[in-house]
Amino acid sequence: MLWWCCCIAGLQAGDGAFAPARDAVRAWFGARLEAVSDAQRAAVIDGRRRTLRAWPSGERGRALLAKPEAVRTTFADAFAYPDIEVASGLVHLPGVPGVRVFVPAAYDPRRPVATVISVWPSDGELGPNALEVGPGPGLGTAIVVFATPRQLQALVPASPRIDLTDALESGAADLLGFVGASGWAVRLRAREVDDDLVRRGLFALLGAVLRRFNVDRDRLVLDCAGQACPAGLRAVTSAPDRFAGLVLRAVPRIEAVALENLAGVPVLILRGLSSFEESGLLKRQIDRVTDCEIWNVDDVQSVRVSSWYAECRRELMRTHVALVMRADAAVDGYWVTDISSEGDAGEGDGPARIDVRVDRELGAIWVECRRIDRFTLLLNDELLDLDRPFQLDVNGVSVVLRRTPSFSFLCETVFDRFDSGFLFSAEITVDVPRRG
Repeated sequence: MLWWCCCIAGLQAGDGAFAPARDAVRAWFGARLEAVSDAQRAAVIDGRRRTLRAWPSGERGRALLAKPEAVRTTFADAFAYPDIEVASGLVHLPGVPGVRVFVPAAYDPRRPVATVISVWPSDGELGPNALEVGPGPGLGTAIVVFATPRQLQALVPASPRIDLTDALESGAADLLGFVGASGWAVRLRAREVDDDLVRRGLFALLGAVLRRFNVDRDRLVLDCAGQACPAGLRAVTSAPDRFAGLVLRAVPRIEAVALENLAGVPVLILRGLSSFEESGLLKRQIDRVTDCEIWNVDDVQSVRVSSWYAECRRELMRTHVALVMRADAAVDGYWVTDISSEGDAGEGDGPARIDVRVDRELGAIWVECRRIDRFTLLLNDELLDLDRPFQLDVNGVSVVLRRTPSFSFLCETVFDRFDSGFLFSAEITVDVPRRG
């Protein structure tokens, strides 16, 4: 009992000590989002200086960084969001033509809320029952963003060589310059859908939503239908830690690539007569790596789908991360990032992949990778005790390392991802040793 009281007292003291830093972080991040003029840029520099001064120095600051719950409390309200005046529950998303957002009456910009990104073809043959169990006002307390594949394509700039997933998803870029890019005008007029363009547009849309609404990043679900399903799978398998769950409706035939990356992300498949065979095949493949349910769309009601949404939670601090590189997109996930893979392998060699496990009690990280040149691991005291040295083993080559946690690094990581739960205070970049 005494031990428990001491823990509570310690957390309360930590929370009080965090209050000045919490206020400083909020002011600094707000200035960074608005920085355009020289005066605003000066405010950013001053905000950073104030934030770092507000953090206790020395052993006391280090002790606070080692408290995961206290750190979460500090960054829980790191971003400020505008008040939304809602008429009939639907608003247009600024800077993103055609995209509408259902905002529940109880929405409070000071509190994170579960969110569904719904990507349905505007002219797809999904059947009336599919529409009846779609995301919408029946979700009650959740935000629902409605977009079509062609609207998402319009968010991608003309050059296909630029992958804007991270820059746009972070919300740091000005989306207005990307809307209606003429490079894809012919393709859009022809009503064609390019899966990779839709995937990239989806992250651009997510960036705009994150700047406007207080999205609970641990309860963000992607719901796709018909021709949007392949792009949805591409998005989740290229960045699985961005989503708490994935819904696929009326699934067309899909080239199943990198499904291993879905591990830990629950999947719900809603099938009709036209997608019966394709849905069953996809479920058997997904079942090998994660929980996958399949329901007949004629037999379910919207309340059941809403309950499935409500159960989805992101598990960011996973102790085991396994990722397969996609040939068509950069891949990262959870605390494994900046992965550089080799070129296409010879026949039978398979795709590049990385498998990382961490054990906090043993103070060790094991990495097995194939055709990977370099990668970065993001660390914190939840994954490892950073007060102690730890062992890093990469393809059988072991070294003992130390990393000093940094409050400054933690702040930059949260802001760059625009995710107040993305709490990592140290990193290590590894050049993979050659076998043999």
